[in-house]
Amino acid sequence: MAKYLPFKRKNIADLFFVSMVIQCQRAGGDVVCIVENRMRSSVYLIILDIMGHGAEASSIHKSISKCCEQAIRIPLGEGKNLIFMENLNKQLLSLDKNKTATCCLLEFKKSTGILNIVNAGHPFPLIVKKDKKIVPISLMSSLLGLEEPDFAVSDQIKLERGDQIIAFSDATYEVKGYANSNFGQKRLRAVLEQTRSKDASVMINAIFDALSTHAGNATREDDLSIVVVSRN
Repeated sequence: MAKYLPFKRKNIADLFFVSMVIQCQRAGGDVVCIVENRMRSSVYLIILDIMGHGAEASSIHKSISKCCEQAIRIPLGEGKNLIFMENLNKQLLSLDKNKTATCCLLEFKKSTGILNIVNAGHPFPLIVKKDKKIVPISLMSSLLGLEEPDFAVSDQIKLERGDQIIAFSDATYEVKGYANSNFGQKRLRAVLEQTRSKDASVMINAIFDALSTHAGNATREDDLSIVVVSRN
């Protein structure tokens, strides 16, 4: 039976975070961390999906979660976010060389709207612009858990006040519904288009309702995580 964890809400400076996690079994393999690094005047969002289901994925969940929370200690300097992702890769390899994961690290510069991203095979985040455009941040990259990974680093992205960004695990697209059809990108975008002038709480509730309606009584096969961030 799926376990629905309570929505988490956090305000830091001009940023408002709302996260949702659904575990397909009692223990899950998705990691969502939101940590403030005051030395860098930054807030980090880390969303990570350990491949596998239930106990198989959760066996290394605690160690990886602890490593993610250490983002608060990322020091000043260019390239440090990439180094963090490389260290996370080493941590995963040390725990289980047969395990892979996807991860997206988003660094929000407080009060400036500057966003930097490092991606490791994770689904592309989507920006919902205040002018109502939906913009994917395309960052092709390798997974975590490889001996010679190739991670992607974004150019600086400017979030205007009123913009929102949505980060999520691949299970969001893969929720099964009638006739075994996936929820898919088109349905997710349709929800975002209907709620793009609303706040983050309204948007994530709408996504949750759409996923639940699509799934019906079907058994969930994978953990699912979604985070909506608004710049106010």
